[in-house]
Amino acid sequence: LWFCGVEQSGKTNTMLNCLHWAIDVDPGDIFYLMPTEATGDKVVMGKIVPLIRASKRLRGQVSDRADDITLQRIKLKHGVTIRPAHANSASSMASFAAKHCFGDEVDKYPDRTGNEADPITLIKKRNRLYRGRYKRFFASTPAGKFIHPGTLACHQVWEEQHLCPHCRQLFRPTGEGLIIPEGLAAEDITAETDIFYSCTACGAQLGELERMRILADPQWVF
Repeated sequence: LWFCGVEQSGKTNTMLNCLHWAIDVDPGDIFYLMPTEATGDKVVMGKIVPLIRASKRLRGQVSDRADDITLQRIKLKHGVTIRPAHANSASSMASFAAKHCFGDEVDKYPDRTGNEADPITLIKKRNRLYRGRYKRFFASTPAGKFIHPGTLACHQVWEEQHLCPHCRQLFRPTGEGLIIPEGLAAEDITAETDIFYSCTACGAQLGELERMRILADPQWVF
Protein backbone atom coordinates (compact mmCIF):
# COMPACT_ATOMS: atom_id res chain seq x y z
CA LEU A 1 0.00 0.00 0.00
CA TRP A 2 1.30 3.44 -0.99
CA PHE A 3 -0.27 6.56 0.56
CA CYS A 4 0.68 9.83 -1.14
CA GLY A 5 -0.83 12.89 0.53
CA VAL A 6 -0.25 16.43 1.70
CA GLU A 7 1.08 17.37 5.13
CA GLN A 8 -1.16 16.60 8.11
CA SER A 9 -3.50 14.37 6.08
CA GLY A 10 -3.43 11.41 8.46
CA LYS A 11 -0.74 9.34 6.72
CA THR A 12 1.22 8.32 9.84
CA ASN A 13 -1.94 7.73 11.89
CA THR A 14 -3.35 5.51 9.14
CA MET A 15 -0.08 3.58 9.07
CA LEU A 16 -0.02 3.18 12.85
CA ASN A 17 -3.61 1.88 12.84
CA CYS A 18 -2.57 -0.75 10.28
CA LEU A 19 0.48 -1.59 12.42
CA HIS A 20 -1.72 -2.17 15.45
CA TRP A 21 -4.11 -4.28 13.36
CA ALA A 22 -1.15 -6.42 12.28
CA ILE A 23 -0.07 -6.96 15.90
CA ASP A 24 -3.55 -8.13 16.89
CA VAL A 25 -4.95 -9.92 13.83
CA ASP A 26 -1.94 -11.12 11.81
CA PRO A 27 0.96 -11.38 14.31
CA GLY A 28 4.46 -11.32 12.90
CA ASP A 29 7.61 -9.28 13.35
CA ILE A 30 7.34 -5.69 12.19
CA PHE A 31 9.90 -3.37 10.60
CA TYR A 32 9.23 0.38 10.90
CA LEU A 33 11.53 2.65 8.90
CA MET A 34 11.79 6.37 9.62
CA PRO A 35 13.75 9.05 7.74
CA THR A 36 16.27 9.89 10.47
CA GLU A 37 17.38 8.73 13.88
CA ALA A 38 16.06 11.98 15.36
CA THR A 39 12.48 10.97 14.51
CA GLY A 40 12.81 7.71 16.48
CA ASP A 41 11.84 8.99 19.94
CA LYS A 42 8.96 11.04 18.51
CA VAL A 43 7.42 8.09 16.68
CA VAL A 44 8.36 5.13 18.91
CA MET A 45 7.84 6.61 22.37
CA GLY A 46 5.41 9.32 21.30
CA LYS A 47 3.05 7.27 19.11
CA ILE A 48 3.66 3.53 18.73
CA VAL A 49 4.06 2.60 22.41
CA PRO A 50 1.26 4.89 23.72
CA LEU A 51 -1.16 3.47 21.14
CA ILE A 52 -0.38 -0.09 22.21
CA ARG A 53 -0.83 0.79 25.87
CA ALA A 54 -4.11 2.58 25.15
CA SER A 55 -5.59 -0.35 23.20
CA LYS A 56 -7.92 -2.63 25.14
CA ARG A 57 -6.90 -5.55 22.91
CA LEU A 58 -3.14 -4.92 22.96
CA ARG A 59 -2.24 -3.36 26.30
CA GLY A 60 -1.83 -6.82 27.84
CA GLN A 61 0.97 -7.57 25.37
CA VAL A 62 3.24 -4.83 26.73
CA SER A 63 6.24 -6.39 28.46
CA ASP A 64 7.17 -5.44 32.02
CA ARG A 65 10.88 -5.73 31.22
CA ALA A 66 12.51 -2.34 30.77
CA ASP A 67 14.85 -3.58 28.02
CA ASP A 68 11.92 -4.88 25.93
CA ILE A 69 10.83 -1.34 25.00
CA THR A 70 13.65 0.77 23.58
CA LEU A 71 14.23 2.98 20.54
CA GLN A 72 15.82 -0.03 18.83
CA ARG A 73 13.30 -2.75 19.73
CA ILE A 74 9.78 -3.22 21.06
CA LYS A 75 9.26 -6.82 22.14
CA LEU A 76 5.71 -7.84 23.01
CA LYS A 77 4.62 -10.76 25.20
CA HIS A 78 3.04 -12.82 22.40
CA GLY A 79 6.32 -12.88 20.47
CA VAL A 80 5.92 -9.97 18.04
CA THR A 81 8.97 -7.72 17.80
CA ILE A 82 8.76 -4.23 16.31
CA ARG A 83 12.11 -3.08 14.96
CA PRO A 84 12.36 0.70 14.44
CA ALA A 85 15.12 1.81 12.06
CA HIS A 86 16.19 4.89 10.17
CA ALA A 87 17.00 5.22 6.49
CA ASN A 88 20.47 6.72 6.97
CA SER A 89 21.81 3.57 8.64
CA ALA A 90 22.34 0.36 6.68
CA SER A 91 23.17 -1.51 9.90
CA SER A 92 19.80 -0.65 11.49
CA MET A 93 18.07 -2.13 8.44
CA ALA A 94 20.02 -5.38 8.21
CA SER A 95 19.66 -8.92 9.60
CA PHE A 96 16.01 -8.73 10.57
CA ALA A 97 13.23 -10.61 8.82
CA ALA A 98 9.77 -9.05 9.07
CA LYS A 99 6.26 -10.03 8.03
CA HIS A 100 5.07 -6.43 7.98
CA CYS A 101 7.13 -3.46 6.77
CA PHE A 102 6.22 0.19 7.19
CA GLY A 103 8.03 3.12 5.57
CA ASP A 104 7.15 6.53 7.01
CA GLU A 105 7.78 9.75 5.02
CA VAL A 106 9.71 7.86 2.36
CA ASP A 107 10.44 10.96 0.27
CA LYS A 108 12.61 12.23 3.13
CA TYR A 109 14.84 9.15 2.80
CA PRO A 110 18.29 9.55 1.21
CA ASP A 111 18.72 8.32 -2.36
CA ARG A 112 21.03 5.59 -1.06
CA THR A 113 21.75 4.18 2.39
CA GLY A 114 25.53 4.37 2.72
CA ASN A 115 27.06 2.20 0.01
CA GLU A 116 23.90 0.08 -0.20
CA ALA A 117 20.85 0.38 -2.45
CA ASP A 118 18.02 2.85 -1.87
CA PRO A 119 16.07 2.43 1.41
CA ILE A 120 12.92 1.17 -0.34
CA THR A 121 14.82 -1.72 -1.92
CA LEU A 122 16.48 -2.53 1.40
CA ILE A 123 13.23 -2.53 3.37
CA LYS A 124 11.61 -4.89 0.85
CA LYS A 125 14.40 -7.42 1.50
CA ARG A 126 13.13 -7.80 5.06
CA ASN A 127 10.13 -9.76 3.67
CA ARG A 128 12.09 -12.52 1.92
CA LEU A 129 11.07 -15.22 4.42
CA TYR A 130 7.38 -14.34 4.06
CA ARG A 131 6.76 -14.73 0.34
CA GLY A 132 3.05 -14.32 -0.41
CA ARG A 133 2.26 -13.50 3.24
CA TYR A 134 3.93 -10.15 3.86
CA LYS A 135 2.39 -6.67 3.87
CA ARG A 136 4.09 -3.36 3.09
CA PHE A 137 2.87 0.17 3.71
CA PHE A 138 4.72 3.24 2.40
CA ALA A 139 3.50 6.79 3.05
CA SER A 140 4.82 10.27 2.42
CA THR A 141 4.22 13.82 1.36
CA PRO A 142 5.49 13.93 -2.25
CA ALA A 143 8.93 15.47 -2.74
CA GLY A 144 10.03 14.05 -6.09
CA LYS A 145 11.49 10.75 -4.88
CA PHE A 146 9.80 7.43 -4.09
CA ILE A 147 6.16 7.98 -3.17
CA HIS A 148 4.70 9.25 -6.44
CA PRO A 149 6.16 6.61 -8.79
CA GLY A 150 5.45 3.94 -6.18
CA THR A 151 1.81 5.02 -5.99
CA LEU A 152 1.33 5.10 -9.77
CA ALA A 153 2.86 1.61 -10.06
CA CYS A 154 0.17 0.05 -7.84
CA HIS A 155 -2.40 -2.36 -9.33
CA GLN A 156 -5.14 -0.01 -8.18
CA VAL A 157 -4.74 3.75 -7.81
CA TRP A 158 -7.46 5.60 -5.89
CA GLU A 159 -7.57 9.40 -5.93
CA GLU A 160 -9.40 11.72 -3.59
CA GLN A 161 -11.77 14.03 -5.45
CA HIS A 162 -14.51 16.44 -4.37
CA LEU A 163 -18.01 17.26 -5.55
CA CYS A 164 -18.43 20.86 -6.67
CA PRO A 165 -21.64 22.31 -5.13
CA HIS A 166 -22.18 24.44 -8.25
CA CYS A 167 -21.72 22.11 -11.24
CA ARG A 168 -22.09 18.82 -9.29
CA GLN A 169 -18.99 17.44 -10.99
CA LEU A 170 -16.15 15.65 -9.23
CA PHE A 171 -12.82 17.44 -9.48
CA ARG A 172 -9.30 17.01 -8.15
CA PRO A 173 -8.00 20.06 -6.28
CA THR A 174 -4.67 21.37 -7.55
CA GLY A 175 -2.44 24.22 -6.48
CA GLU A 176 -3.45 26.20 -9.53
CA GLY A 177 -7.01 26.47 -8.20
CA LEU A 178 -6.05 28.42 -5.08
CA ILE A 179 -7.09 32.07 -5.25
CA ILE A 180 -5.48 34.49 -2.80
CA PRO A 181 -5.69 38.31 -2.68
CA GLU A 182 -3.55 40.02 -5.29
CA GLY A 183 -0.12 41.01 -4.05
CA LEU A 184 -0.21 38.58 -1.10
CA ALA A 185 2.36 35.79 -0.89
CA ALA A 186 1.33 32.30 0.25
CA GLU A 187 3.45 32.58 3.42
CA ASP A 188 1.58 35.77 4.38
CA ILE A 189 -1.81 34.02 4.56
CA THR A 190 -3.46 34.07 7.98
CA ALA A 191 -6.72 32.73 9.38
CA GLU A 192 -8.35 36.07 8.61
CA THR A 193 -7.32 36.12 4.93
CA ASP A 194 -10.17 35.70 2.44
CA ILE A 195 -9.18 32.74 0.27
CA PHE A 196 -11.17 31.10 -2.50
CA TYR A 197 -10.74 27.89 -4.42
CA SER A 198 -11.66 27.51 -8.06
CA CYS A 199 -13.42 24.34 -9.23
CA THR A 200 -11.31 22.90 -12.05
CA ALA A 201 -14.49 21.63 -13.76
CA CYS A 202 -16.60 24.80 -14.00
CA GLY A 203 -14.41 27.57 -12.60
CA ALA A 204 -16.80 28.49 -9.77
CA GLN A 205 -15.07 30.12 -6.81
CA LEU A 206 -15.62 28.26 -3.55
CA GLY A 207 -15.42 30.21 -0.31
CA GLU A 208 -14.00 28.83 2.93
CA LEU A 209 -17.29 27.34 4.17
CA GLU A 210 -17.95 25.57 0.87
CA ARG A 211 -14.38 24.33 0.76
CA MET A 212 -14.62 22.88 4.28
CA ARG A 213 -17.92 21.16 3.42
CA ILE A 214 -16.54 19.36 0.38
CA LEU A 215 -13.35 18.42 2.23
CA ALA A 216 -15.47 16.75 4.91
CA ASP A 217 -17.05 14.44 2.33
CA PRO A 218 -14.33 13.26 -0.10
CA GLN A 219 -15.01 10.83 -2.92
CA TRP A 220 -12.43 8.14 -3.74
CA VAL A 221 -12.20 7.59 -7.49
CA PHE A 222 -10.51 4.55 -9.08
